Amino acid sequence: MNREQTIVPATPFMPKAGHTFLCGEVEIAAERILLRPISEKDAGEIFQNFTAEVTRYMSPQPPARFEETLAFISNALEGVRREENLQFVIVDKKSGEFLGCCGLHGHGNPVTPELGIWLKISAHGNGYGKEAIIALVQWADRYLKYDYLTYPVDRDNIPSRKIPESLGSEIFEEALCPRQNGGFLDILIYRIYPGSGEKAFELNAAIPAV
Repeated sequence: MNREQTIVPATPFMPKAGHTFLCGEVEIAAERILLRPISEKDAGEIFQNFTAEVTRYMSPQPPARFEETLAFISNALEGVRREENLQFVIVDKKSGEFLGCCGLHGHGNPVTPELGIWLKISAHGNGYGKEAIIALVQWADRYLKYDYLTYPVDRDNIPSRKIPESLGSEIFEEALCPRQNGGFLDILIYRIYPGSGEKAFELNAAIPAV
């Protein structure tokens, strides 16, 4: 089989009418944080902070070697180049401190992309996760043509479940997801519809920060 036969066609995100964007140039500012495109320069922070404690409720496990983090970034950037992946690092707006990563992933179906996020342990409990996801959903509402966004989360990860719930989202599917180190996650999949970002601040005022 030659190389041309193995290439899977790209399935890029679809901008709304009147809007254009390049995935590698999208930067989203929120009140306290900035979502900026990932780069190889972030490899050290990601390798150091993507720990066993962070991945407790995630399928991927901490990298054993620095090269694994570089491979993750390379794969993410390939999706960005193909305009079917948005992959960000989350940084403090004032200090530039690395806080974690988040993204919007087409997975071959750009009208139902998947949200993902993780924060380093020292950043937990400050509301950064909610702020990042709301900012990303609001960006999607403005620029992206989509049917709904999905947010998969382990049943026992209560702080993370509060993020889609703060957008008025409800569970629409359950699934078992294998972990890289064995066992399964009991995944709840939330569906977030267009317009949810604009309603977020009315709905989540009484929901604790996560």
